[in-house]
Amino acid sequence: MILNHKKAFDFVYTDPKYFKKLSISEIEEIHGLIVNGLDVYFGLRKSRVGITGTNYRPKLTTYLK
Repeated sequence: MILNHKKAFDFVYTDPKYFKKLSISEIEEIHGLIVNGLDVYFGLRKSRVGITGTNYRPKLTTYLK
């Protein structure tokens, strides 16, 4: 996982102008580098998430379309 973060940072530092204005596709591209090979779901969640062992539920954001 740490190596994936390094790859993502290197990717951003290689062309910082590409990330001057972030869009969903750029965020997903970085996320793809971070979760590569980790058997983690790739994509934006469409449902609420929780914290195991608590009743807390963060607000469902509708900012992403």
